[in-house]
Amino acid sequence: MAFTACQKDNTGPENKITDTQLTPQQVQLKKGMQQAAIVIAQIANNKDIQKEVQDLINRGMYNDDYIKFKDLFYPQSNPKLKSTTTTLFARTFKKVVNSGNYKHLKSSDVSDLEKFLVDNNLVLYVPYPVSDYPENMRTPTVTWNPLDNDSVGKGYAISKFKSTNSLETVPTVNESYSESHPVYIINPAMVDAGDGSGESGSGDSGVGNGNGSATSYTIKLVDMRINEQLDAFYNGASEIQFVFADGFVVDKDNRIVKDNPHISTVYKFKRRMIRKEQWKNINIILDPDWGQEETENYFGAVELDVLGTVTLNATVGVKYKIGSNYVTASTSAKYSFKSQNDFIGEREFTRDYFFASQTNLSLEGHGTYNGNVIRPNGSAMDFTTKIIEY
Repeated sequence: MAFTACQKDNTGPENKITDTQLTPQQVQLKKGMQQAAIVIAQIANNKDIQKEVQDLINRGMYNDDYIKFKDLFYPQSNPKLKSTTTTLFARTFKKVVNSGNYKHLKSSDVSDLEKFLVDNNLVLYVPYPVSDYPENMRTPTVTWNPLDNDSVGKGYAISKFKSTNSLETVPTVNESYSESHPVYIINPAMVDAGDGSGESGSGDSGVGNGNGSATSYTIKLVDMRINEQLDAFYNGASEIQFVFADGFVVDKDNRIVKDNPHISTVYKFKRRMIRKEQWKNINIILDPDWGQEETENYFGAVELDVLGTVTLNATVGVKYKIGSNYVTASTSAKYSFKSQNDFIGEREFTRDYFFASQTNLSLEGHGTYNGNVIRPNGSAMDFTTKIIEY
């Protein structure tokens, strides 16, 4: 696996619109999602439906804030919902469809929407709960994934400024729009990568601390927060992966050092969590023993998307003894990750600074969270670390 560190692209995901040519199948998928949005927009102002949808999302059956349409229409097919035989959403949806009240579409344009939503494994994504908004702003705008870009789409909403519940077209639905308007998104099935708790490494991690002491210093990454949206609006949560690398001696005489990377699993940061700058407990071991011979270690992170590659350049250093003299050596390594864009940041820590800054808070200058020093990593990430002495 690999991270190349270049300067972080400060362009927000809102501006990273990649236009693509849609296939005939995607054109049909997009049309069907638009048709469904017209129907759902007519029932989305129902407070009981809003509560039902949010309650299903809050069950945590998936790793992002969505519910499958299959769960809404056929809850009995999901073992976690087997006690539910029908939903208010499904009953009300069918009532609108059967009435032929499509507002913006002719009835001949609408096929079996329920079957379409289920057969295409579509989901209803709610990036920010309706309850996050003021009481007078809790009617969701219903949008659909535009497919030809991942940041800006259109939507439908019930107008509050007319005598009847007229359906209005919202020409621009994006992250900025969602700051003041709740949004329901009809999306293709989202990648449900789970929050991991492990790490993978290579090389020899069984290096002693070089001074004959029996003391070991385990380094943990404890908590992390993301301070800005790193993924485009229609892509859901940000998927964060990071690498910590130390070094070990291969050949003392020729001063050959190798790197030992510890690459994390993927951690999801939901959009609501990022907007509120909430901390997420990660609690994994970065280095099982940062011995005194490891003079410089490395930390880097990326946000994973689907295409392209981001590579991080790591430098690690080691100090060791030849005869009566201490010498140092370092090595560089690259870790490449499949990602469309976002390099978050990287840091190279000397051992002296890392250990000193764990207790001398003025060195990092960002205070503590849960008693551990806050360490920034670029503008978009903060994390905390703990040193456990054995």
